[in-house]
Amino acid sequence: MPPKRRKLLGRRTASASAARAARASETPEQTSLCLSRMASSSATRLSIESAAVRTERLASAASTMSARRTRLSVEERSFQNSQDAVRVARLRVSQSPAQKTLRRLRNATAKVCSRGLESPEQKTSRRLRNTRATAAYRDSEQPQETAHRRVRNARSTASARTAEDSEVRRQRLENINQFRATLNGVTSPSASFWSNAAYNYVCTVNYSTRRDVQIGAMDKVCTFCNTKKWGDEQPGLVALGAKSNSLL
Repeated sequence: MPPKRRKLLGRRTASASAARAARASETPEQTSLCLSRMASSSATRLSIESAAVRTERLASAASTMSARRTRLSVEERSFQNSQDAVRVARLRVSQSPAQKTLRRLRNATAKVCSRGLESPEQKTSRRLRNTRATAAYRDSEQPQETAHRRVRNARSTASARTAEDSEVRRQRLENINQFRATLNGVTSPSASFWSNAAYNYVCTVNYSTRRDVQIGAMDKVCTFCNTKKWGDEQPGLVALGAKSNSLL
């Protein structure tokens, strides 16, 4: 026998009506306290769940969200996105610096964990999807929006450059150098390789590709020992080295 259909699927119970009335009469402080309690309870529950339970919960939530978004029309999706953007903007404005730092740290941790579980195919698909989304968004931008975005990015970059120390700057420039070398199909040693490179000459490295490395040819003859040397070497340096080696 098939199960009976519920006639009043969206009916209101007395407890739900009472809870709705109580929330309508809440003060902002009471609402904030209630939300903080709910967040604390949710965080406690999530912290004790196992990996299998977490995976199942996330998969179920993703499936439900995907099915719901599939049923939305273009207008409904646009309206929902605008509502989500307004809600997120209001939440970000009301956050304290400590809450903002905690949110960014939590998001960064979750992103690192998610990226670590990706397969090469998933990573390629994600990057392609992000590239297409960015290109579509840039195409729909107005000139004022483009100018505003560029100014905002320039300010953010300038602020980050001002806050970085010498080690962070060195690492950033090294990463850029490695990325450009990869694009050009060139294997470029790291910055640590070039430290004191004059004392560790490697014949397999093409030093002429770097503008900051000027070696030149050994076409000068030392007047003391008739040994060929570089043009910028001090007079007698080669002879002094040969004399020291002979004393040893």
